[in-house]
Amino acid sequence: MDVTEDPPVSLSEVGSGGPRSEEVINNSASASTPNLLLNMETLLTRMLTVPQPQATPASGIATQLVKFDPDSAEADVEGWCNVTEIIVNSRQLEGAELLLVLTHALRGRAATCLTKLQLSQLTWPQIKELLIAKFSKPMLPQDYFDEILRFQIGIKETAYEAAMRL
Repeated sequence: MDVTEDPPVSLSEVGSGGPRSEEVINNSASASTPNLLLNMETLLTRMLTVPQPQATPASGIATQLVKFDPDSAEADVEGWCNVTEIIVNSRQLEGAELLLVLTHALRGRAATCLTKLQLSQLTWPQIKELLIAKFSKPMLPQDYFDEILRFQIGIKETAYEAAMRL
């Protein structure tokens, strides 16, 4: 056998000679490239024709509030209302949008309060007032005394006006 001769071609199971592996790779790459590009173009065309979901109004990010459960040991309704007020004012939430965001944030008895509101009461100030009235901790006599000790008369305020504010 001469060294310069090609090695014998192996036969397939059916008895015919198959192409060399290098030829198969080259032929499949050249044949599949147009098909691949055609398939990608078809896929992109389909993706562009499908309607995209609409983004939420303000900056495309869904508004989420901090969760509040009044039965939790760390529950602080006033602190929660302060944080929520910043978000509600910055996103200008009102009506159904406000109600939807609050239903995801409030838990337990606080969520039940939302079901008792009238349609005319779906404003943040009224909801805040209701939640604070219902879930804030009662003030002890010491708390009232502390407020009096911290009280200061304003610069342009009369004694009468300060007493009325107290």
